[in-house]
Amino acid sequence: NKQRKVLSTRYLTGGSSLGVETVGPKYRAVAGIAYQFGWATGYVILPCIAYLVRDFRILIIPESIRWQLTHGKEKQAIKSLMNAMKVNKLPMDGIDEKINILKQNLRSVSNEILLMNS
Repeated sequence: NKQRKVLSTRYLTGGSSLGVETVGPKYRAVAGIAYQFGWATGYVILPCIAYLVRDFRILIIPESIRWQLTHGKEKQAIKSLMNAMKVNKLPMDGIDEKINILKQNLRSVSNEILLMNS
């Protein structure tokens, strides 16, 4: 059973030659094409999806809390922090205090950068 898992994983992660050699010589070409068909299909479909979903970052990756705070989006930052705390199963108390700590840290980092550049 363990050997089957190893062989199947090897086949899925790039063992096309192993997969092709498991079939008879008559069907090797077909097996090789079938193995690569999924990759080729993905290469064709992915640009179409990217064209249709141009603003994909909004769907997948929200702005960081740090970015939100530096751009004056405090309400959104609090919402993002609450979501992060919920996902990580942390207690929700003291969010305003945590936001203030983040703001202070951002100010001190900004001041250090200004001092370094002057």
